[in-house]
Amino acid sequence: MGEATTGADYPGKNVLLVKDQAYGLDAKYDTIPPGFRHAFLIRHPYKVLPSWKRMQFELLEYVQKNLDPNPVIIDADDLQSNPSSILRQFCQAVGIPYSDSLIEWPADRNIMKTWKGSRVLLQGNMLENGGGYYENAMKSSRFLPVTATPKRSDLSQDLQEAADNYMPYYEKMYQMRFKP
Repeated sequence: MGEATTGADYPGKNVLLVKDQAYGLDAKYDTIPPGFRHAFLIRHPYKVLPSWKRMQFELLEYVQKNLDPNPVIIDADDLQSNPSSILRQFCQAVGIPYSDSLIEWPADRNIMKTWKGSRVLLQGNMLENGGGYYENAMKSSRFLPVTATPKRSDLSQDLQEAADNYMPYYEKMYQMRFKP
């Protein structure tokens, strides 16, 4: 394990934003450095289950018990539908200034070259023909409209069962989210 990151590791920077996914921590929550605000972007289970399940709720419980009793929770559909409202609340909650530049930006795949992150994820996105994990984000210049939530009956049987198991966790987190 490497050393914990601190704001001092980035001299001249006023804001340090780290985006990760719960599965990337592999339940090694004790490696999360203290002293930062923590935020969670949640998605409706019917939208996310084809790829991930319960790990985010376990991470939320760890953060609440050990690092930040009131982490920020944002639902992805709320963010897409009301980016200005949600981002204003986010900025206020974490103590950084809000700017309209957070809701519109130039579409540019090269911005990822300035990001710090998983080499595997970033390299996969820098392929000439695109198609990487963040490809839609790189082609956009604003938040895109919300996509329809699939019906439970649209999911395969195994995902319906997983959704049934995951929904109570999502619903608890959804009640704690910022509201537009």
